[in-house]
Amino acid sequence: MRVFPVLKPASWQGLTYGARAHIWIGTPQAPEVVVAYGCYDGGFASYITNETPAYNDPDVLVREAFDNLKAHDVELQVVGTGADRVVIAAGPFAAEQVLSERHVLAIHDRLESAEVVVSIPRRDALLACPADASEQLRRTVTGLHQEAWRGSGQPGEQVLDNQVLDALIVFAAGLKVDVIPLGRRAATAVGAPARWGAWSAVQ
Repeated sequence: MRVFPVLKPASWQGLTYGARAHIWIGTPQAPEVVVAYGCYDGGFASYITNETPAYNDPDVLVREAFDNLKAHDVELQVVGTGADRVVIAAGPFAAEQVLSERHVLAIHDRLESAEVVVSIPRRDALLACPADASEQLRRTVTGLHQEAWRGSGQPGEQVLDNQVLDALIVFAAGLKVDVIPLGRRAATAVGAPARWGAWSAVQ
């Protein structure tokens, strides 16, 4: 059983039970997404808490978890051609690919784009496209994002357990540089970069 970083919304109930985590998007006053740590063996058996004796040293926990993620390859599929191509990934650790510079650089490479916009509405879904995508592609990406965020409505679907972020993330050279608010977050966003207004508008 290996430990991995796991993306969770800041509202995740596990935090109230002492799950060890740090903020990835947001501020201490207004956190949005956190990185927690889970023991994985085909499914998460448990999450690391402040009481887990094997990981008393947080540096050891973070190093081991991120090393495991870096070594864990998730298939990146390219759909479309030319300027209209997108990258998709699905399944365990699809969303967590954004925590690894190595994996994000692979997305840049597939899209042949220095800046990419990534959607991770759920832990099992990732969708990426060039940041300078056409309006039609922006509409497609934001539409698919919203569908994944809301879920299909199928019986037994665990939408809330898998949700990560109702926003888009901008990466440059493998690193997170901006967050594009969507939905109600777009209407109330303060200080959102003006250059991403075209993305927030296509909803």
